[in-house]
Amino acid sequence: MRKRFQAFLAATMVCLGAMTVCASAEENTATLGVSADREDTMYQVALLQSLTQGYFDGIITVGELKEHGDTGIGTFEGVNGEMIVLDGTVYQAVADGSIATPSDTETVPFSNVTFLDVDETLALSDIEDMAALQEAMNGVVNSLGANCFYMVKIDGTFDSIKVRSEYKQEKPYRALDVALAADQTEFDYEDIQGTMVGLYCPDYMGDLNSIGWHLHFITEDRTRGGHVLQVSVKEAEAAFDMTDGFEMTLSRDSEFQGMDLARDVDEAIHKAETATVSASEAAAAENETVEEKEFPATLPEDNGDMIGVYKWIEMADSGINAYLVIWDGGIGIIDMLGVVETVKYDDDTMQSSGEGALPQSYIYKDGTLTWTAIGDDEGQVSTFVKLTAEELAEYQARGIGYTE
Repeated sequence: MRKRFQAFLAATMVCLGAMTVCASAEENTATLGVSADREDTMYQVALLQSLTQGYFDGIITVGELKEHGDTGIGTFEGVNGEMIVLDGTVYQAVADGSIATPSDTETVPFSNVTFLDVDETLALSDIEDMAALQEAMNGVVNSLGANCFYMVKIDGTFDSIKVRSEYKQEKPYRALDVALAADQTEFDYEDIQGTMVGLYCPDYMGDLNSIGWHLHFITEDRTRGGHVLQVSVKEAEAAFDMTDGFEMTLSRDSEFQGMDLARDVDEAIHKAETATVSASEAAAAENETVEEKEFPATLPEDNGDMIGVYKWIEMADSGINAYLVIWDGGIGIIDMLGVVETVKYDDDTMQSSGEGALPQSYIYKDGTLTWTAIGDDEGQVSTFVKLTAEELAEYQARGIGYTE
């Protein structure tokens, strides 16, 4: 373990006294911790560094996590969306931005929770952006003590907020920044009420987590949410819990034990925490040999005659409505999760473009399009089936994507 982690242990022991290492009741976990009151302990599942390197397997269950805190953030096995823990309830912001309530048997590869015990509050108004918000919150941290942990709950009205989630990953797992470049979804909301839950880690935690602030958001009606990328605060109140205890649960799994967790992944963490996804970034992350192509950002007024609208079957099976609409002029759109992505094709193949898109290859045969990710070693294939006349009428009536 590097010197920063050694410094962390030394600092913790000075502040809190004896440190203990013990086996948990669960067969495949071990716990590292320092003595502290239940309300003053920051509980962490694994390391952000292990998640960043692609260890997405669950270590404890949601039910077990709730025994260690009523407020916090994290993710789920396979990085299946963003976790918001609020008032003792665990929420899951899934890939389409909506909120699910996972069962207690769902598992968790990474999380931070504590029992919120408010030590300080701060009124916030007319906060322009994330940098200004962090500056305001850092004022509280610096006044109370910058070498402790903080959990913050921010209730209020937000002029604008940009959040992200992501699709669940399947084995073999990719590194987190690569997975997000391929499968991150982003959503922008304006003049919206809700709650941000955030974690502050001191500078010496750089080998175990991300230092500074990490924020997740959920709307007041608990229907939308995600990891916060950018925010503007109209009016809100921030409640801070200063926490001086720390407990971390690790996996005894052989794959986890074989990881080089001393490897410097700071750049990958920064990218995973802050990056919005562009088509060129996604292509570079998935396959560096893919040639970058220029495509129109919006559809031209005259696309020619419409060939058809196709339902993405695999997405439909997951409960997500996604469609491909193509015209004979070589232009089309992918309509999914409220985002319209432009595609351009030539003869019987296409290349997709647009924010967050990976280059794809499409083959048309017998009324069905097959979609294969270029450079995907697993040869991942998805299918699009042409809508029936009745389905097409319903699609057009909804006004999503293509309408006459």
